[in-house]
Amino acid sequence: FAAGILRHVHGRESDAAEFLRAVITETPGSTDQLHHPHLPLAAECMEDGTRFPPDLVDDLVCCLLRAATVPLNSLTESVEKTLDALRVPASMGIIAACAALLHHPLDSLRLAVARFLARNTIDRPDAQALCLELLADRGDAIACHAALGLIRAGIFPETHRIGITVRLSHAFDAKIAAADEVEQAL
Repeated sequence: FAAGILRHVHGRESDAAEFLRAVITETPGSTDQLHHPHLPLAAECMEDGTRFPPDLVDDLVCCLLRAATVPLNSLTESVEKTLDALRVPASMGIIAACAALLHHPLDSLRLAVARFLARNTIDRPDAQALCLELLADRGDAIACHAALGLIRAGIFPETHRIGITVRLSHAFDAKIAAADEVEQAL
């Protein structure tokens, strides 16, 4: 909130960015080592549509993704919202940080990662490779979005055609509701 006030009310863009950098790098207290209470607060500033320097966004998102490897609700919810709000194309650092979450125990977080990666596959071999890995996910929605990302990038390797086709068939399931995305991709 304070960063938003600095940026929008006072017009002090660089001060707002520096404030967020300080929040991101703040060392958590001994009881907060796992909770990282400052990261979700910093992420909320990004989610409200405020534009910050790309390197600051990269730093925050990479910190969030690294912290979310521990399945705590406040962190995982923040990562899900942040990944949904990020504009494409994402940096190589963010794509690389997503790799640690491909086998996360929370389906909702893996789904947010799959959707994010699927939006970033065009001319991005790193995101394409992660989508190929997500094709084997036990969640139909997750694998479906991974397949959509590959199709969007024009990737339809012979060795994965059956897997992609099977996973795309789930796009018409009411719970997944990705039929519009299939239509756009094709």
